[in-house]
Amino acid sequence: MSGKRGRLEIVGEILAAIERGETKKTRIMQSVYLGWRSFKSYLDFLLETGLIKENGANDTETHYELTKEGLKVLENYKQIRKLLGGNGNFGY
Repeated sequence: MSGKRGRLEIVGEILAAIERGETKKTRIMQSVYLGWRSFKSYLDFLLETGLIKENGANDTETHYELTKEGLKVLENYKQIRKLLGGNGNFGY
């Protein structure tokens, strides 16, 4: 990572983390290098816009997964990064 990230990049990184299998709040937050307050506002935004959803009501801890719309947004984000010279990979 270099420089300050914008909102779009952070959203893309969160969606990518969930796609990679990071499904718990703490693991997602750590993988995208955000503090709790910032992460919570992004998490709320993604839930409100329907890009992610809560899963695992029977479990003691909430897990998150991408919705179909969230997967579309992530794929579009990867394509934009490729076109702009990024590699589209988010595995740090």
